[in-house]
Amino acid sequence: MVRRTKEELIAEIDKIALAVELFDDLMAGQAGQEAFFGNTPKKDKWVAGCLAEGATLSQILAGYKQALNDTNVMLNMQVEESPEFVATFFKMYREKTSREYFEDFDTAPKIAKAILRRGVIADETEFYLLNDIMSDTEQTVFKGKGIARVEAMLGLFEDSHKGEG
Repeated sequence: MVRRTKEELIAEIDKIALAVELFDDLMAGQAGQEAFFGNTPKKDKWVAGCLAEGATLSQILAGYKQALNDTNVMLNMQVEESPEFVATFFKMYREKTSREYFEDFDTAPKIAKAILRRGVIADETEFYLLNDIMSDTEQTVFKGKGIARVEAMLGLFEDSHKGEG
């Protein structure tokens, strides 16, 4: 793995944090979501707190990647439930960055299918992404043998990481 500079790590954290915070802010305005999404800390406060507790920038980035996966899974679920919400989010992202969201980030299904093609879950972020998708009883990302393969991959990852954390 290529080692990244402090500046590269911070730039990636900033990019992901912007997307996650925009999504959280928009979700906080939805009925019934204020309590959860209205209380999420902003990037500067979160990063400062993590660093004060001894976390590295790589660990903070891993947390933000997990938050981005969660955001992508929720966006995927919102496509059918509330296409207006998704369109508003994409518009907000475009207005804030002058880029399209999917120029910067892959979709949850695209990432999940790439993991399945690789045949192995690399880390907890990938594990939780696949687990979130599979726990959705209406998921359409995987079918037939793909479902069985993902379930097996999840089981292998869990077995190989027992006792950690």
